[in-house]
Amino acid sequence: MQFSQKLPKTAANTERKPLVIPVALGLVGAGGAVVPVAREGVDAASAATIILTEAEETVVLTDVPEGAVPSYLRGFSAPVELTTDLSTDEKLHLLGADADPFGRWDAGQSLMIAAITSGDVTAHVDGLADGLTKTLLDKRLDGAEKAQILRLPSQAIIEAAMDTPDPEEVWLTRRQLMIALGQKMADVIATKLADLQKKANTLSAQDRALYGRLLGLAVLAGHDGADDHALKLSSHANMTLSDAGIAALNQMNGDKRNDALAAFAERWQDNALVMEKWFMHEASAPLIATPDHCDALMEHPAFDANNPNKLRSVLSVFAAMNPPNFHAEDGSGYMYLARHISRIDGRNPQVAARIVLPLTRFGRYSAERQALMKGALTRIKLTEHLSTDVSEVIGKALS
Repeated sequence: MQFSQKLPKTAANTERKPLVIPVALGLVGAGGAVVPVAREGVDAASAATIILTEAEETVVLTDVPEGAVPSYLRGFSAPVELTTDLSTDEKLHLLGADADPFGRWDAGQSLMIAAITSGDVTAHVDGLADGLTKTLLDKRLDGAEKAQILRLPSQAIIEAAMDTPDPEEVWLTRRQLMIALGQKMADVIATKLADLQKKANTLSAQDRALYGRLLGLAVLAGHDGADDHALKLSSHANMTLSDAGIAALNQMNGDKRNDALAAFAERWQDNALVMEKWFMHEASAPLIATPDHCDALMEHPAFDANNPNKLRSVLSVFAAMNPPNFHAEDGSGYMYLARHISRIDGRNPQVAARIVLPLTRFGRYSAERQALMKGALTRIKLTEHLSTDVSEVIGKALS
């Protein structure tokens, strides 16, 4: 094995010395069998930790059987970004068989990113569904671990893997992959959901996390009765489960989604903190939360325009968690945010400076989209008596 590490230069543009990087390593054989890791002069063990200290190092493993796949950074042994030459089949093997949750998660994330950026998610669904089904059935993993492995990479992570991402297309393709996986895994998801539903009142925090993840897939994939299941769960006494039901329905549009959100607001209308969660759901709803909808939210009796948390629960969430509306092709989402930042700046420049940040992240986008985002920033820049806080953020972005 040949390892190398690359470090960016410091802010002063000077080279940095290699870091000490512990790489926990295992070998995964057929069916997930543990293959001993053997090196010359070192006793074989079920796993090993290799300490890297140089820019380039070679590690020789001995007696490695054919078909064994290396599992790197087990237990997330070092906070580094690791690039490997593992093939798609080898990553699928780790996704379906690795006993280490991080190794399994990392393989799955890589495969999902490849599927979404390939332009044809259907070509990747069978392998991913098989690996994720094995994950769901693996008793070595707890519910929270399974939930994380089933979670698709975020919009930001996918965009970072592309040279010139189209944020609307990324959101749509990511959604298509979730639907395809939910449909392909329908039987195992339905079986697991039925079991979790029976034990809903006594579930551990780990299994509640899995419950929410599976229900979200079931609703998005259109499973029979999944929306009714989510509607019922949205009124559960446990906040995590209630939130899971609402989150599942919030991906869609329709009476059941609206009924769940309305009931939640009525139930918690006197609790300011919980109402922030309601505002967040409303502002992030991809098929609902247009700029007009968000303006209506800010007229709600529970909204306080002088409360930073309330502002963030609508405006920051709209920009960060609602890609199809924030990144609308006509630039309306950008101008919507710009209009509110100009208003907020006079009352709370620190909050305005935080909310403006999504508009400054245009570097990877097409020239046309960059122009729209820069146009929104220019509009803010022309605001009379603009604060130093916001002016500095915009100045750095446009320089």
